[in-house]
Amino acid sequence: MEKLSEMLVVPNSVARSDFHEIIRMIDRSRLERILHHGTKAPSGDNTQPWRFAVKGDTVYVYALPELDNPILNIEARGTMIAIGALVENISIAAQEDGLDTAIDLSHGEDDAVARVHFDERDRSGHPLFHTIEKRHTNRNPYHQIIQPSFFEHLRDIHEGDARALLVTDRHAIETIAHSSVLMEEAALRTKKLHRSFFDSIFWDENKNENGEAGMYIKTMELPPPVQLLFRALNFWPVTATLNRIGFARGAALGNSALYARTGACIAVILTGTTQEDFINAGRCMERAWLTTTAEGLAAQPLAGLLYLAEYVRRTNDPDIASQLRKRILAAQESIEQAVGSKGVVMILRIGLPHRPASARTKRRAPHITYEQ
Repeated sequence: MEKLSEMLVVPNSVARSDFHEIIRMIDRSRLERILHHGTKAPSGDNTQPWRFAVKGDTVYVYALPELDNPILNIEARGTMIAIGALVENISIAAQEDGLDTAIDLSHGEDDAVARVHFDERDRSGHPLFHTIEKRHTNRNPYHQIIQPSFFEHLRDIHEGDARALLVTDRHAIETIAHSSVLMEEAALRTKKLHRSFFDSIFWDENKNENGEAGMYIKTMELPPPVQLLFRALNFWPVTATLNRIGFARGAALGNSALYARTGACIAVILTGTTQEDFINAGRCMERAWLTTTAEGLAAQPLAGLLYLAEYVRRTNDPDIASQLRKRILAAQESIEQAVGSKGVVMILRIGLPHRPASARTKRRAPHITYEQ
């Protein structure tokens, strides 16, 4: 097998505009196996906002933005990033199975956000395939040292107008950490955000095993006493009372120190704002995350503040106090200055974790319909 550094520059898809000239039929079990790996992609609160329709050798991917957080999903951007990660996994899994993918992200009358056509290729295998099942979020502290050789694998990750940018400067990492935790503070200080956050958390292990949407409490890496506290914090009057003695700010500062203890950050940058752009951003994010996993490193997305800033910028929600709105927009600007670029749509903190994740979120079986 070729070295990872050599294989990663090989495009994951073959761009085509005309699918009608390819007429082979792919075996259904083979297709379902590929889609199974595709749905291992990350999504906000594990909502898995997609469904599939199969016509011949083409899979039509439909977005379900209504499943995502309405506050943090302006213009379905979070949904499209998740769809992009899904498409990236499908492309990798197809190559592992000896198939090329022709991916069409154009708008069409069928309302699909992506169409993936498969064709036989003369070889099988992909160096990132076996990381699809291994990739997960680890919210534990990380060691701050990463072998320099790892950085070479991230130098050329791009798709369309999206690209991944590595951040290793210690001051920049601390700025990103300090700015990102304003999301947690806002979720504890604002009743609407508080309800949205705690509605997504569940304690039932069976729900996680069944791949239900939400955040399984054990994936949050909270000590047992804090898990018990979260049951009380679920009630807004309790949280509001604790906030009078600075609870929200204190919790955010604790997370800031945690996020700063990391080896590097990966920022996904966009120059455009179309649906296709955000799908390509999701592909970059997933490729970078899988590459990180292949090196034995862990990752945690820090995107909530970026999404919240877009909500604040586009709405005049009276539930978010004026001073907090200003702080949120200033935090987004600080992140962009730390990264050295505007258009930051995703941040991953990466590093060698102090310990394995306590739990991992599971996925539902793909929802597939077959059409003539």
